[in-house]
Amino acid sequence: MFSFSPRTKAIAIALGIFILGTVCGVIGSRWMGISNLRPFWADNMRKGGPPRHERILDMMTRRLDLTAEQRETIGAILRDSRSEIDEVRKKVHEDMMLRERAVREKIRAVITSEQLEKYDKTIQQIDRRRPVENRHPPPDGP
Repeated sequence: MFSFSPRTKAIAIALGIFILGTVCGVIGSRWMGISNLRPFWADNMRKGGPPRHERILDMMTRRLDLTAEQRETIGAILRDSRSEIDEVRKKVHEDMMLRERAVREKIRAVITSEQLEKYDKTIQQIDRRRPVENRHPPPDGP
């Protein structure tokens, strides 16, 4: 039989624990319904973290070694452009929601009544996982 050194056994055990932990983490995240992991700061933003333009300005200050005057000027540019960017984002979001609704209606027209029941349940599950502002209202009746 094979004879492994104590060091090899320790490495094999550590590797086994790591693999087991990874597998348990993946299974646990699926079981809990966490399908897409958001950046670590996403939840903090909803709880009052720094505004996005402040995080961008901090990153630029570190990476570009901005002077105080440059930081102030760029901060004003970012703050002033915020409303324009939000307006574009809102328009794009509305357009995407309309297109997605149209796609869903086209699919509903193709599938059978038995499939429609399953489809509607699936869509409800998808919509429940979305943030409230991105949810579709329920489809109109048949």
